Amino acid sequence: MNFLDALNRRYDVVISATTDKDFYLNCYYYFDYIHRNPELNKIFEDAYMIYTKKFFDIWADYNEKRRIYLDSGRSIEPPKITTEPFEVSRLEKFDMYCNACGLDARVYHPIKHYQECDCPELCGDFVGSLLVKGLEYTLKRYKDDYREFKGQIIQRQKNFYKDERENYQTELSRFHIEFTYRVAQLSELNVPETMEIKPFLNFSTGDFFYCGTKGNLPPSGQGFKVLRTLLEAKDYKASHDQLVKSYLPNIYKATKVQKSGLHTIIRNIKKQIGVLPKGEWGYVRYKVKSCVLNYDTDTREITDVSPFPLLQYKH
Repeated sequence: MNFLDALNRRYDVVISATTDKDFYLNCYYYFDYIHRNPELNKIFEDAYMIYTKKFFDIWADYNEKRRIYLDSGRSIEPPKITTEPFEVSRLEKFDMYCNACGLDARVYHPIKHYQECDCPELCGDFVGSLLVKGLEYTLKRYKDDYREFKGQIIQRQKNFYKDERENYQTELSRFHIEFTYRVAQLSELNVPETMEIKPFLNFSTGDFFYCGTKGNLPPSGQGFKVLRTLLEAKDYKASHDQLVKSYLPNIYKATKVQKSGLHTIIRNIKKQIGVLPKGEWGYVRYKVKSCVLNYDTDTREITDVSPFPLLQYKH
């Protein structure tokens, strides 16, 4: 089952729930599937970063004017809020992350806490119990003299959960449409598989053809050995020790000097395969989407690429 099928099945279960309690619990499983899968969770986290940037861009001019106003000791006329609230409202209406953050914060995380806490109904965080067990059960868990705390429980249920299913379901539908669209754009190579990316480097001769750049890394050289180790590693990541041992096999553990030298080797590899120079958002890196087999050189020429951190190593 692929990501789209799994998400669509969970979405259908959520909206077909017959009770509010089942609806909220099924929402938990929907978002839990997203957070437990690194590829899906990255889309979700990236959406948060995109929203945050757009939000601060809207308020950038006002915040700068307010900073000048405060630095002046309030001696000048304070800035006025103009169209910023309307722009934020419009952004939140159509932004994918905004359509999900309410359910993620008010449903997923409270139920997750309830599931993982050793004593969820007595720890003071009652929202998970409220969603999983219901209002009546949650109130019975507290003594009669905790009237003020019971009032908070009733008020929370009234403000965020009672008769709110329709609103949450609308937000979930909007999020699901946009999220599955982005999931559909994922390449199959986003699932860690090293065999798909090997052919751009000929392990016998050291010849490579990468994003229009042809060249050779001598198989006896340090650069070839480091790059081959990365390509054969899961997620294309390897530790300092693994990379240094690729060209110094007799060492027990890499020293600081050897690790420092590794940085130079990595940088030289990037220069040779055309990953450097730096782009606007840092080093320009690529991930293969499709290759064309070159029968003359027994390699595969990369025809379509997307940014991704190829040359990376774990600390």
